[in-house]
Amino acid sequence: ELAEALREARQALEDLELVERQKEMKQKVPVTVLTGFLGAGKTTLLNYILKARHGFRYAVIENEVGQIGIDNQLLHRSTMQRTSESV
Repeated sequence: ELAEALREARQALEDLELVERQKEMKQKVPVTVLTGFLGAGKTTLLNYILKARHGFRYAVIENEVGQIGIDNQLLHRSTMQRTSESV
C-alpha cells in the first residue's frame, strides 16, 4: 500500500510540474530563425507554424528579399494579430 501511495504521489507531482512548465511556455514567446536556400522548405514550415493549432504564442519577423513576396502573402492571409514595420 505504501509503495502504491508513493507512486500516486510521485505521479501527482509530475502532473503539477507539467502544468507549471506549460504555464511558463505560454508566457514566453520562443524565437526561431528560419533561413535557408531557395527550395529548402522555409515557406512550408512558415505555413505550418501559421496554420497549426499548437496553442503556443509566437512572433514572426520577416525579412523577405525575393522579387515575389510569397511568405509576406502568407503572413497577410493569416488571421493572427499583426504589427507591421518597414525598416
